[in-house]
Amino acid sequence: MIIRIFNAIIFSNIWISFGAVGTTLAYYRFTGEEINYLYLILVFFATLFAYNLQYLTDEKINPERYTQSSWLLNNIKLIKIITFSSFVICSLLSLVIFPIHVLIMSLPVFLIVYFYKKGKINRFSLRSIPLIKIIVISFCWMWLSSIIPHLINYNHINWNISLFIFFYVFTITLPFDIRDSNFDNDSLMTFPQIIGKKGTYFFSVSMILFLVLGALYFSKYSLVIFLFVTLLLILPTFKSRKEHYYLFVLDGLLLVFPIFVI
Repeated sequence: MIIRIFNAIIFSNIWISFGAVGTTLAYYRFTGEEINYLYLILVFFATLFAYNLQYLTDEKINPERYTQSSWLLNNIKLIKIITFSSFVICSLLSLVIFPIHVLIMSLPVFLIVYFYKKGKINRFSLRSIPLIKIIVISFCWMWLSSIIPHLINYNHINWNISLFIFFYVFTITLPFDIRDSNFDNDSLMTFPQIIGKKGTYFFSVSMILFLVLGALYFSKYSLVIFLFVTLLLILPTFKSRKEHYYLFVLDGLLLVFPIFVI
């Protein structure tokens, strides 16, 4: 029973949605702004919607993610309910929270999420553009967890924390691309398909060291500790790990992110 509940939390994307909340909390701690708890609720359901939307078109078992894809196929009705409910909730919250200019600016991001993968209606996929997959993911995380909350209160963007979030999400997503490289279509042109698995692995490690230098430059020593914890958890991905290592451990870094923002 415990394992079934655990898998449901991970595979239904509840865990990663809490990770988005954690990342947004990191933004609030970094800027010192008052936490908008209603917006945190929106972040949770927007992430839940975006991630589950991508799984609605999955109709076969992914051998690289056998446990996850099997669970999704067996619970597709639940995923549809979660996706629709999350969309309604975050749409209503957006109308309540967002100033009109933020609402208008966010519409293109919604289209990016919708056209990320091919669906029954849309036949175009952004993922078909070389290297765009990881950039889209990183941009959406940056937009949701740092740019929007700043635009709600100000007319400019805090690029320090926004770029940190972009490059951090970019970095911890690379091991996922390595894991999926045997299954991904060659037309996706992901980093492992272009520079190889080893090249992508060392690129991920190099990105962590790059972020460490940035944290040191801004005297954010607690973030340096967080980045070294991240490095220690990325190092084992040189060899393929079980699904839960990626979905629970690596994604779990985003939940503890705000603890290290002082």
